[in-house]
Amino acid sequence: MPLAQRLDQSAHPRDYCTFVKILGVAVLGVGSHAIRKALPALAASDGVQIVGICTRNETIREEQATRWKAKAYPSAWAMLEDSEVDVVYVAVPTGLHATWAREILSAKKHLWCEKSLTCREEDWVAVLAQARRNDLALCECFAFPHHEQFGRLQSVLFGGEIGGVCGVTARFGFPHMASNNIRYSEPLGGGALYDAGCYPLAAARLILGRRPSQVCAIIERQEGFQVDTSGSALLRYCDGIHAHLEWGFGRAYRNEIEVWGQSGSVMIEPAFTKPPNVAAKLTVRASGQIVREESFPEGNQFATMFSNFRRAVCDAEQREHLWTQADEQRELLFSVWREAHAAKQVPIARVAAELEMACA
Repeated sequence: MPLAQRLDQSAHPRDYCTFVKILGVAVLGVGSHAIRKALPALAASDGVQIVGICTRNETIREEQATRWKAKAYPSAWAMLEDSEVDVVYVAVPTGLHATWAREILSAKKHLWCEKSLTCREEDWVAVLAQARRNDLALCECFAFPHHEQFGRLQSVLFGGEIGGVCGVTARFGFPHMASNNIRYSEPLGGGALYDAGCYPLAAARLILGRRPSQVCAIIERQEGFQVDTSGSALLRYCDGIHAHLEWGFGRAYRNEIEVWGQSGSVMIEPAFTKPPNVAAKLTVRASGQIVREESFPEGNQFATMFSNFRRAVCDAEQREHLWTQADEQRELLFSVWREAHAAKQVPIARVAAELEMACA
C-alpha cells in the first residue's frame, strides 16, 4: 500500500503505529556520513522507508533522492508538511540540532538525531521535554550499543566471567581532518567533546548503569583552533569503581573499551565506529594471558539501530526508555563540560611554553 494511503496522520502516533508496517523517514542534512552510512542503513532497516531528502545542496539533494527513489524536498518546511513522513533523521551540524529538533517535534514527527543531541544543556532539556509532552520518540544516534560486539561485552560482564568490575577505560580519537571540517567550527557546534568524547561517556554510562558520585574532567584546545580538541574524564562511583575516559582530535587512531575485573579483563575494538574491512573483536584476558578472542561478522550497526528505533515509535515503554537514555547522557555530558570549564581553559602550546620557562 502506498505510504500516502497508510493512515490519517492526524491520529496520535501510538494509536496508528501498531497498524503501520512501514515507517516513512525523511533525512535532514546530507553530508558524507549520511551518504556513506545513514542512508544505506535506513534503506536496509526493517520496517523503514526513505520517503524524502532535504539538504541545501541541490545537486546532492537530487542525486540522493534519485538513488533512494525518494522525494527531493525544496525546503525543510515542505518536508515537515509531508503527511508521509513519520520520522525525521537529523544529520545537520550539532549547532543546528536544537532549532530543527523543536520544529520537527512541533510538526508531530518523531526525532532520530545524530549525536550529540544539542551543544547547550538548556536546549537539550527543552527538546526532551517537548518530546515527552507530545509523546514522540527522541532517539540519539549512538550505533555501537546495537552491535553484536557490545551485546557480547555485556554478556561477559553480567555472566561474571571476569569477576566483579573494578574499572572501565574507553578511548576514542583520530588524526586531524581538513581545517574546514565542521568539527572545528564553534558556531556549528564543533569540538572534540560533542563529536568524540560523547562516545566514551556513553560507554561508561551503559556499562556501569548508574550516575557517578564524582566527576573530574579536563578539556584542551590546541593553539590555532576555536574549539576543544581533546579531553579526559575520571568518573568515580559510590562503590569505588573508576572510569577513565579519553578522546580527541590530532592523535593516532584509538577506538576501544576495556573493562577490568577482579579476575580478568575484557576489551572490545574497534568499539564505537566500525571502519570497513576491520574485524570487530572481543578479547578476554586473565593472569596476563589471552583466554579467548571472538570476532564478529561484518554487520550494519546503523541498520540495527534504526530498526530498534522503529520500536520506540510504536511502543510507549521503548519511548520512555530512550527518553531516559537521552536524559542520562545529558547529565553526564554536561557534568564533564562544567567540571572542565570550572578551571581556566589554556591552549596546550601556552602550557608547554610556561613549563619550559619554569624549568629554565
